[in-house]
Amino acid sequence: MTQEDKLRNFYDLSIESASRQRDQMLADCRATLEADFEAHRSEKENIVSDRMKSETTALSRELKRDLSDRQNRIRQNLAKRQREVKEEIFANVADKLSAFRKTPEYHTWLFRKVRAALAFAGKEELTIYVDPADETYTDEIHAVCGVQPVISNVAFGGGIRAVIRSRNILIDNSFATLMAEAKENFTFDGGNLNG
Repeated sequence: MTQEDKLRNFYDLSIESASRQRDQMLADCRATLEADFEAHRSEKENIVSDRMKSETTALSRELKRDLSDRQNRIRQNLAKRQREVKEEIFANVADKLSAFRKTPEYHTWLFRKVRAALAFAGKEELTIYVDPADETYTDEIHAVCGVQPVISNVAFGGGIRAVIRSRNILIDNSFATLMAEAKENFTFDGGNLNG
C-alpha cells in the first residue's frame, strides 16, 4: 500500500469516524432537545390547564353570583308587586265592606252576630258594642235581639264587639279586626299565568 493509499484510507476512516460522531452528537442533541421540548410543552399544558380551571371556576362563581343577584332582584320586585296587589285587594275589600254596610243584608248580619254572642254568653252578663257610625241601628238591634248595644268610643269599621266581663272574654266581630286577620293571613298561592 502506498503512502497515498494510506493517507486516503486514513482520511476516509477519519471522515467516517467524524461523520459517526457527528451523527451521534446530532442524535443526542436531538433527543435532549425533544425531551426538553416535551417537558416544556407538558409544563405549559399544565399551566394552561390550571389557568383554564381557575378561570372557569372564577367565571362559574361570577355567574352564580350574578344569577343570585338577579334572583334576589326578581324576588324583591315580586314581593313589592305582591304588597301592591295585596293593598289593592284590601282597598277593594274595604270599599265593598263600606258598600255592604249600607244594605239591608248588613242589618241581618249584625242581628245574627248579636244573637250568636248572646247564645255564647248564655246567662252571663254581656255588653254589645257597635261602631259609632252604626249608632242609627241601636234601636233596631234592641228591638230585634232584645239587648241594648253601647256605642263604642273607638271606631272599628262596622260589625260588633261583645264583652263578657265575668269571664274576661271579648267577642270581636268588627270589620277592622276581621280585615286585619285576613290581611295577616293572606298569601299568594299562585294563579293562572295563562290568563
